[in-house]
Amino acid sequence: MPINYASQYIVINEPELLFSATEKKYCHKSPIVGLSCWGPYDSSISGRITPNNPIRLAIISVHEKISRLLEYLNSLNNTIRLSEANDYLVEYEGFYNIYKTKLFIPPYENNLIQLISQEEIEQCKNTEDKEISFVELIKKYIRNLLPFRDKFDVIIFHVTDEMSEFERVNINGYVFDLRDHIKAFCAPNNLKIQFIRERSIPSNESSSNVDYVRKAWWLSLAIYCKAGGIPYKLKETIPGTVYVGLSYAISATSRKNKIVLGVSQIFDETGEGIRFRLLPVKKPLWNRADVYKENPFMSKEDARQLFITIRQDYQAINGEPLKRVVVHKTTPFRAQEIAGICEALTGIDKIELLTIQSNVLHRLIRGADDQKDATGKPIKGVAKFPVKRGTILPLDTDTFLLFTQGDVEGINLRKGRYHYYQEGRGIPRPILIQRYLGTAPVETVAEDILKLTKMNWNNLQLYNRLPVTIIFAHRIAQIVKQVENYSDIPFDFRYYI
Repeated sequence: MPINYASQYIVINEPELLFSATEKKYCHKSPIVGLSCWGPYDSSISGRITPNNPIRLAIISVHEKISRLLEYLNSLNNTIRLSEANDYLVEYEGFYNIYKTKLFIPPYENNLIQLISQEEIEQCKNTEDKEISFVELIKKYIRNLLPFRDKFDVIIFHVTDEMSEFERVNINGYVFDLRDHIKAFCAPNNLKIQFIRERSIPSNESSSNVDYVRKAWWLSLAIYCKAGGIPYKLKETIPGTVYVGLSYAISATSRKNKIVLGVSQIFDETGEGIRFRLLPVKKPLWNRADVYKENPFMSKEDARQLFITIRQDYQAINGEPLKRVVVHKTTPFRAQEIAGICEALTGIDKIELLTIQSNVLHRLIRGADDQKDATGKPIKGVAKFPVKRGTILPLDTDTFLLFTQGDVEGINLRKGRYHYYQEGRGIPRPILIQRYLGTAPVETVAEDILKLTKMNWNNLQLYNRLPVTIIFAHRIAQIVKQVENYSDIPFDFRYYI
């Protein structure tokens, strides 16, 4: 039987993003509208050092496919107008007009373009460990770029159709991921790389260019951020706060030989990812008796060491003492972890330890009670739009549902429309938040999460379903477990997104 929570729900407002370090009025709910109107946040900073101007690309591609790739990349420097009205997108005005920074794409015959032959790809396909052979081939071409390291900022790797069988391979239960292996190689070499799949390059022959415009926005943002740019920050902040996404990387295939790494992605109060931390878990705890039996947990000492490092990192970067710590992860907090975290954060009274789960069965239908007919009487029944994004449904004192998907009012750009539902169809799926430590109001906890769903600099969606703390920590964990020497890897998240 459905449960009626109508009298208990809370709705918090859609967070705004800030696009200037000097003008607080340059803010908007939509990242794409904000960039179109005011440009990136760091363009307002006088004397900024990064990104370089111009941002310079190097390219790895295939002889027969380079022309199409260069045509596509050069289109980023041009204005691309929408062929039809869109709920969310605005026209792409060209890289310089948006980001206030030029984009340099090397000409065809240039040392910054490395071209693979079809014969080399076929040779890899005919070897026993074809995916390993192909990774070594790509590494060779990446090494060819190293003598010119001072000439480029971001590598574009063109994953052509003939490379598709190397992208993801299941080897006796172990999943080989080309992207993870290449990024794990690039990071210790101080290289930032952007993958572009041939099949994802949009056609410029279609009557509708909505997909072309969307991908121009997404790719330009990725290049700008990987080159060191800051596109936007959160407008409303709680000073002295750090948000930590916690995950684990397990680097071997048998439990006996597993190397467990604690991966923490750290964000400051503005939502900017300031760095990630990697710490070998010396005494991982395994709980075979429950559903999390394949996930390790930290001992008290491991947790203490990790959060001492996080505390030191924040103070070294921000120059101010830490006042509030919010930790997100997808598995429960064990007593030893909580004790170690609290000991490391002695003197900090505001600590929130939260488990965020996305596999949730709950659904919520929005009633029409907040809508009225022509006579002013409330309409009974089901609303025309889904539940509002930002709806909180408390289940008990420390557990609640948060709808990070849903209807957002005032975003739709089409004339005469008001509601915007990013998913387009279906019923929004909430996330489940369980608090293990903390006393902040549920509205504050939920607002933190909602704000962080807008801070994934890897795309320009209005929001992601999960906060960037969880997304980046898990993504980085997948990559760093491929790294051979953990002491050599840089701590800037831009190497891994």
